[in-house]
Amino acid sequence: MTENKFDFLKKYNIQKKINALEKKYKNKKVLLYGANDFSGYIFENYNLSMLDIIGITDKIFQNNMPDSFKGFDCINPHNLKNERFDIILISDFESQNAYKILDEEILYGTKYAKTEIRPLISFTFKEIFLSKE
Repeated sequence: MTENKFDFLKKYNIQKKINALEKKYKNKKVLLYGANDFSGYIFENYNLSMLDIIGITDKIFQNNMPDSFKGFDCINPHNLKNERFDIILISDFESQNAYKILDEEILYGTKYAKTEIRPLISFTFKEIFLSKE
């Protein structure tokens, strides 16, 4: 993919993908994972208001945690046992590393070890490799 990730979001109807998640996870408590420039761009430019987002967590919050990130309450990953959520949506562009951190470092051995985890934004093979010029 030669274009930058922000242009890619604009090129494809990302709001439509978010709207589909809102329908799928209606009445579910959502925890976001990933506080970075990519997720910040999504939070500032797309409407996630129909998702019942309880907050955002990130490994970087272990040592230095702000009160909020782009309007979402920040939650220390070590305090997730005190929270109630049904799904984790990864808001990082490169979700594979986030899956590993969540699975091996944050959720392992907790009541949330089997919680559904998926990317907030996912792309099809066609969108990535056969993109329109």
